[in-house]
Amino acid sequence: MPASAKVYAFLTFHVRTGRLAAFCEACAELLEASAHDRGRLRMAFHRELPWARSISTEEFTLLMMEQTWETSADLELHGYLERSKLTHGISEL
Repeated sequence: MPASAKVYAFLTFHVRTGRLAAFCEACAELLEASAHDRGRLRMAFHRELPWARSISTEEFTLLMMEQTWETSADLELHGYLERSKLTHGISEL
């Protein structure tokens, strides 16, 4: 892979419906805190829309985090930053 190739990361989260608001708040903090990280081109969260094979239920909601980085080194650095550890806290919601 060329050093200049963009890197894409996709994360999935199954969030208990009762914790959805707290999850969204933590995500908003992460998005804001990492807005100026080196190499970050895009970072967004998406909620699953209803469809025939939906994974979301009344108990859990499926969300996806989409990231685009200029290089793999930029994504790796982002993972080491203290604010990125919010993701670990998010997964415990």
